[in-house]
Amino acid sequence: VYMELAVGLGEVLASGALRGLPYRMTYNTRTHELKILTFASFSEALCPGEAGLERKTVDYSEVWLTRDEEARERLASRLAAIARFIEGSLGFPQDIEGAVKGDDIFIVQTRSQQGLKKG
Repeated sequence: VYMELAVGLGEVLASGALRGLPYRMTYNTRTHELKILTFASFSEALCPGEAGLERKTVDYSEVWLTRDEEARERLASRLAAIARFIEGSLGFPQDIEGAVKGDDIFIVQTRSQQGLKKG
C-alpha cells in the first residue's frame, strides 16, 4: 500500500499550491514492513481557524509522524488494513482519501485507481 500524508488539511496535496513533499510511505501487507520514502517538507499547513482556513508554519520536530516510529507503524498498518478492506469490497485497486484526527481515521472518498487494467 502506497500512502501520502500531510499535516493539516489535504488541500496541500491536492492543490499543489505549496512547494514541498508529503510523508510518503509504503506498507507491505504480507511482511508488515513499513518503508519511509520521504519525510514531509511543506513549510506550511492549511488548518481550520476561526476566520476560515489559516496557513500555519510547520515545525516537523513537533509532528508525531516524524518523531514516533512505533506510532507511524501503527498508523500505516491501520491504513493498509482499511485500504485492503475497501479494495476487497470494491474489487479493484482504489485511490483513497481520508483524514486522521487522534486515533480516528475518516475516509472521505475513494475511486478506482487510474492507469490500471481491470482483470
